[in-house]
Amino acid sequence: MTEGNNSSVGLLNWSLTDLDRFSSLEDIDVTADGTPILRVFICVVYSVVCAVGLVGNLLVLFFIRVKQERKKSRINFFVLNLAVTDFQFVLTLPFWAVDTALDFSWPFGDAMCKIISSVTVMNMYASVFFLTAMSVTRYWSVASSLKDRTRQKSCSAKWICVVLWVSATFATAPTSIFSTVTNVAGENYVCLSSLMDNIG
Repeated sequence: MTEGNNSSVGLLNWSLTDLDRFSSLEDIDVTADGTPILRVFICVVYSVVCAVGLVGNLLVLFFIRVKQERKKSRINFFVLNLAVTDFQFVLTLPFWAVDTALDFSWPFGDAMCKIISSVTVMNMYASVFFLTAMSVTRYWSVASSLKDRTRQKSCSAKWICVVLWVSATFATAPTSIFSTVTNVAGENYVCLSSLMDNIG
């Protein structure tokens, strides 16, 4: 019992005395022989996701469009719009890859910071909205399968998509307004949102 207590106290003392080693991310060494392994890895991942995403979403757009011409479906229309949002998002990944490669220093200027940040955030909102619309549509389809479809009135999928795009645009407005390139520590120019600074 005494040995167990001593080992626990020793472990606690070790963790308290060495806690300051990991007090900031700057203290963590992610380089090997001067090569920033973590940043290179992130850039490679962004590049691979961009390439696969471009090809995959183009194929989705093509096949959904062909299928939509033969048989119109609300779910297919939502999937088409979801593919558009994902396609927009993967187009932003090369910019974030360059930003990461330059040690998180934004080289593209203030206007591109607003555009890329807005597209990134809009993808998040639009994806959630279209996935929700798909789920509601699927639920409604199953729940109403035993009812008389001739009496049912439903909104057009195009109008629903217009409403969802407008909603995503409004939700993205703060990012579009407050995203800016900020000078950090007199060296790096970082693309981030200054919303909290303006509120404060």
